Amino acid sequence: MVWSRAKSLLAVALALWILSMVPTIQASRSTFPAVEQDLFMTGDAWRGPTVSGDDAPLLLSQEPGAAGSAQMLPVLQVLNLGANSQSWYSQQRWDYTSRLVSDPLATIHVRANVVATASFTVSLSAVSPEGHPILLGEQARTFNLPTLLAREENFDIPAADAVIPAGHLLRLTVTFDDVDVIAILEYGSANPSGITFVTETLDSDVDGVPDDDDDCPLLRDCDGDGTGDVCDPRDRHDCSHGGDDDDDDDDDDDDDGGCGHGRGHGHGHGRPRR
Repeated sequence: MVWSRAKSLLAVALALWILSMVPTIQASRSTFPAVEQDLFMTGDAWRGPTVSGDDAPLLLSQEPGAAGSAQMLPVLQVLNLGANSQSWYSQQRWDYTSRLVSDPLATIHVRANVVATASFTVSLSAVSPEGHPILLGEQARTFNLPTLLAREENFDIPAADAVIPAGHLLRLTVTFDDVDVIAILEYGSANPSGITFVTETLDSDVDGVPDDDDDCPLLRDCDGDGTGDVCDPRDRHDCSHGGDDDDDDDDDDDDDGGCGHGRGHGHGHGRPRR
């Protein structure tokens, strides 16, 4: 009986020791604060790089701007006489690679030339300086459209944890799919259509340095001594070399103050360039 109890206590102690050797999993994805932003659809022309196929894209702004509308008629698109979608681009590019903390919320105000049931798709993409898109998420919905007063509809775009790479901007696209109806999407001060989203700068090892500036963003540790390779004089060689350098001199010329602090901190984390 005593021996059985002793074995149980030993097993518990061993399990606790094993758990103590496993690195603590950080609940947070970043040491930088989450930033909520609103971008509004406007009638101002977007004059930067565009995704192939976007016809007369417009600007997403931090202010609602003047009232305006965009007409979408799918049957004209079939005849190459018009478009069944409209895209808006953010003027800002992201300084640092960031992730969407939660699903963005897009709001549109829309009506039609006749009372109808309509199908819309709202999509959010990140666009590179060369005009290459990365789809972050999209949602399709069907609902009834009035003819006189625009109806407000919300789209929860499933894009939580999607990544906006550094140097990219956002593109919001509304697509209308009913060929026998003219959809009129309104925006501006009276009907502020746009998108609300929350981002945070990526800091994978939670060391206070953005991944884009971090020489050791994942705290790679070849010899398993708990010190990231970039700070450990024994880890100067790649893992394929055995991860052990007999040279005990710290040749780290970067005055980084700690693992992963190689290229400086920068500013404006989680926010786009203005």
